[in-house]
This record gives sequence, C-alpha cells and structure tokens, in this order.
Amino acid sequence: MIKTLKNIITIFILSLLFISLFLTFIPQTDAQDLWNAFVSIDLTWGNEQPEEPIVPRDELFELDLKIIITIDTGLTFGAGLYEGYSGSDALIDLSIVDYSSWCSVTLERDLLQTNISKREETFVKLYIHVDENAPAFENGIIKFNVLVRDLGLIKGDNKTFELTFKPAFSPIIKTELPELNTKRIDPTSKATFPIEIENVGNAEQKVFFNLHNVPDDWSAVVTPSIYLGEDIGSKGTAYLTIIPSHSFGYHYDEAVIIVEILPTFAENVNITGKPIYANFIIKSRGFSSYGIEFYIPLGIVIFLIIFFGYRFLRKKLRNKKSSS
Repeated sequence: MIKTLKNIITIFILSLLFISLFLTFIPQTDAQDLWNAFVSIDLTWGNEQPEEPIVPRDELFELDLKIIITIDTGLTFGAGLYEGYSGSDALIDLSIVDYSSWCSVTLERDLLQTNISKREETFVKLYIHVDENAPAFENGIIKFNVLVRDLGLIKGDNKTFELTFKPAFSPIIKTELPELNTKRIDPTSKATFPIEIENVGNAEQKVFFNLHNVPDDWSAVVTPSIYLGEDIGSKGTAYLTIIPSHSFGYHYDEAVIIVEILPTFAENVNITGKPIYANFIIKSRGFSSYGIEFYIPLGIVIFLIIFFGYRFLRKKLRNKKSSS
C-alpha cells in the first residue's frame, strides 16, 4: 500500500516536471494555441482624432490617449485561465517611438496599471508642442509602442500604433514700414509709402490692405493685396499713395491715414489672423492754384458786367443832366 502511494506521488511529480519542460521548449505561438488565452491591445485618441487643428504657439497642447486592453479566450482551458487571473493587475508599458520633426511630444507617464478583465480602458495625457514652421493643415504623425507582458499563462501583446493630428494656420507676419511715416508736401504733390511684409507663419498667405480715416476731400490708394510664399522669410511690398486736398487757396492741412493689414490663409481667405494697423501722417502746406482756370473766365465775365454796367449808368446820368 505504501509502495503504491509512493509510486503515485512519483508519477505526479514527474508529470509536473514534464509539463514544465514541455511549456519551456515549445514555441510561444504553440503555447498560445494550447491555452487559447491572450491579450489584445488598441490605442486611440481619447476623443477620437482631434477635430480642431493645433495652433503653433509657445505653450503645450494637451490631448488624451485611450488604451484598450481585451482578453480573448477559448471556451475551455483559456476561460479557466482568465478566471484564475481575473481581478489581478496588468502593467502597460507605453513609449513614443517617433514623431514629426516640427513638433515635440511627451507623455504624462509611461507605465500604466489596469485590472485584468475582458475589456479595460485606461487614459493618459499627451503633451504636444507644435513649432511655428509646422505645415498648416498637413498631417502630423506620432508613433507609439504599447507592451503588455505575459500575464502568467495568458499571452501578452506588443504593438506599434500611429496617430495623426493637424497643425493650424499660423497667420504671423512681420511689417517693415518706412523709417519716417510722416511727410510734409505741398497741396499739388503726392506722398508714396512702401509697406514691406514678411511671412513668418507656416503657410502661403494672402495679405489684404484696407484704408481708414481718409478725409473727404483727400485721395488715398493702397495695393489691395499681396501674396507671400509659404517659406519663412518670403516678402512682398504694397504701396500707399496719398494726395491731399488741392482746392484753390492756401492750405495748412494735416491728416492721419490708417492702413489695416490683414493676413489670411491663401487657400482659404476666410481663415484670418489678427489685423495690424499702421498710421501715416501727411502735412499739406502751401498755396494751390488748382481751379484758377475756372475763376479767370468767371472774373472776366464779372469785370465786363461791372464795366458795361458802369458805362451804361454813367451815360444815362449824362443824358439826364443834358435834358434838364
């Protein structure tokens, strides 16, 4: 009886050793098929793909990442394995593999913990800084690696994911105005100012120019719009021409004319930046003889009327004296 019991124990121990050795030497894919219990990973944006493009600026932009862990099992031994590990903790290694050169990204943390269940979701924050030279509305790419190691006899998972986002249009321009924005001219002259604009944004721009505060009897014209190439440093020049009032007489006038400079996205001018305002001061000093050609004939007519009227009255008075 004792001998039989010893034989049973020996057979049981040898069986355990055999199973352990067998599991050690068989390929992992065969082990997965054997137990039919394995982890599956998915990674997405927390609220799907960001709807609004990310504005290039100095501060960090915050987004949520969602990691989904599911455990698939068969109906027999795999289901038993899941029940055995259910409720325990699973560790998730998250890392950034690569990203677009015109941005920088960082994770709030790279090691996450979640429960072992049929389906678990966990969230982590991602911080993105988009450079000012990021191409407007083109896809930016961030690659992640997510690793969940084996959970005992439940096979883990290791996958790489690629998520995309878009940088917004950065409507930044640099203006180079004349050193002197004030000119003194006579009423019969005109003043011209060049306005040089430089693109320091991240796309081709169409810059519009509008005039404000032009006096009623003055004339001012500015280049309606200019195009700036998408390369940083691309330049264009608009011209402002001002003609003061040149009505007949002496002038001691002054006007402050405002030019509104509005940058827009060349492919869709409804996407605009903040306008820039430039002031130009014109001082009109001097005498204007403009219109004198109208006054000379009028003066001659008046002179003739007075002259002939005077002669007529004088003749009439003489006749009156002679008759008396």
